[in-house]
Amino acid sequence: MPELNRDRIDGLVNRLASEESFDDVKWLLDDPIVNFSQRIVDDWIRINAEFHHKVGLSPKIVRRVVGHPCKWCKSLEGSYNYPEVPKDIYRRHGNCRCTVDYHPGNGKKQNVHTKRWAESKKSAKIEIFKGVGLPIQSGARNYFRDESNDDILPKDFIKAEKHAYLTYDKIKNSNQELEKRKIYSNIGKFKEMKDFTKEDVDIAFNHVFNDIHILKDGESLFLPEVNMAESWERLITGKDIQSHDLILLKHERLEHDYMYIRGNMDYDTAHAKTDETYNYGKALTRYLERKNNVKI
Repeated sequence: MPELNRDRIDGLVNRLASEESFDDVKWLLDDPIVNFSQRIVDDWIRINAEFHHKVGLSPKIVRRVVGHPCKWCKSLEGSYNYPEVPKDIYRRHGNCRCTVDYHPGNGKKQNVHTKRWAESKKSAKIEIFKGVGLPIQSGARNYFRDESNDDILPKDFIKAEKHAYLTYDKIKNSNQELEKRKIYSNIGKFKEMKDFTKEDVDIAFNHVFNDIHILKDGESLFLPEVNMAESWERLITGKDIQSHDLILLKHERLEHDYMYIRGNMDYDTAHAKTDETYNYGKALTRYLERKNNVKI
């Protein structure tokens, strides 16, 4: 069994106990705890993969990206036969929600974070029946959240992600034309959006909530993401709109063109190309650093 990093535990506990106001440190119970929990699992899986390899099995590690992945995460996505795996295969940055499955080579697979085993074919059928990300009639659920990691995720994050899924459903099932007009009206007060037309809003909105894209796991809508859900809420309500919210609109608008108008690029290529001009992830990181007074 891997050795528990008690120094890091002590560091988190001491930091939580040292502040007078819980609001100043409650962010520690989100991603820092998730990343620490995942690191424990990472150490565990490395040891087990090595053991199974030594006893004659053929372990395989499969990493998949989720939502709008960064360039680094996309570079790690793939299926790898142990021990020929990237050195960073188990690592994650803040807000990373990539999935990592462990196949010991005996016909079964295990999610390395939940420890749950499943027959590969059965698991595939379950995903099909769940219809993850596929559009359903208006008024119904259009997005289905994967709850398999909930036993290691902080309750605050689970609550936030559930809210994100509900937000996406609410927006998709809304009077969309009205919501688009609200967004267009609300961004009008920002000089950097003076050339962003109502048609641009429509295209960006549809790209996220209506268009079916060919992704690595098949055809689907983009899955909900916590920070993006908050951005869309602010854009629609007009309350406390942030600079990264505006960048999100521009990103989705340009990404659509790269995928379907300018170059017929696949999603990963179009996303990376768009990031060169409108990088929502970097803008979001700067916002979170200012908000939490911490370097991410």
